[in-house]
Amino acid sequence: MDKKQEILHAAYALFCQKGEHLSMADLAEAVGIKTPSLYSHYAGKEEILTRMIEEEIRQYEESLQKLVQRLGDLSSYEALKSFFFSILAYYQTENRLRFWRMLPLLQSVALKETFAGAIGETDRRNFAQILQLLVRGKETGEVRIRDAESSLHLYFSMIQGILEAMLLYPERAEDLAFAERIFEAYWAGIRA
Repeated sequence: MDKKQEILHAAYALFCQKGEHLSMADLAEAVGIKTPSLYSHYAGKEEILTRMIEEEIRQYEESLQKLVQRLGDLSSYEALKSFFFSILAYYQTENRLRFWRMLPLLQSVALKETFAGAIGETDRRNFAQILQLLVRGKETGEVRIRDAESSLHLYFSMIQGILEAMLLYPERAEDLAFAERIFEAYWAGIRA
């Protein structure tokens, strides 16, 4: 790993702990260099945060694209469950949940504006994909729903609730038996 990547990797770990309040001194210590040396690699903290956030958003979008490609041939049940657990699995790795929970807390208006559009677009694509699965399930008779949008919002609310539980109870984050029960209860409510 080159020094620039090492700095981004350390910035990611510190961002997960401290958010935007990570200091250049903390970052330099984490990579074993003097603080002024950071400026030979990056213009400043905002550039480091920008590159780090861009990289995480890119990885997230890539993982979602791979996931969506697999959903087309699955039944509604299999596709909804696969998406559900793939999202949870994504957030279980590499402090990702803490990282994504720090993003809305950014104080820098410039950073917020830079990433709000990209994150919003990703969310819209996710919503559209799941809505399409629900509508397809209704058309094929696999699910019975009156209002696909309400079922969509409930679906993503379940994911958010589980992610919050994983954040609050990290010692239980690996045990997804409760998530399995939650998903099955959701499916029981919409299946035909």
